[in-house]
Amino acid sequence: MQRLVSKLRAALPWLKPSDLPAARAWCEIEVLGRLVFKDLRSNGFTTGRSEPRRLLTEYRQLRSTQLGYARELAMTPAARKELLGVLEEPDAVADFHAYIRAAKPSS
Repeated sequence: MQRLVSKLRAALPWLKPSDLPAARAWCEIEVLGRLVFKDLRSNGFTTGRSEPRRLLTEYRQLRSTQLGYARELAMTPAARKELLGVLEEPDAVADFHAYIRAAKPSS
């Protein structure tokens, strides 16, 4: 688990020591999610009566929980924007037009 946490810290340089419990929990859920998904792939997503396996619900709950940790750790684009204090994408077209206007020589 420590190796995965180390890789996560390298990929997310904004993480502080106080973020480590949440990062560790995210990593644990990642490992569990992969194991559950492997079981679902190997043994099928449905029962013999063509009903969804209970494990499918467990998998969905694992990933939903993991998404909560991901948001708290600023792993999603929306969370990173909030972390940076940027709530809207800059308008590239407007910026380009302003650049052109500023570059035109005065008549």
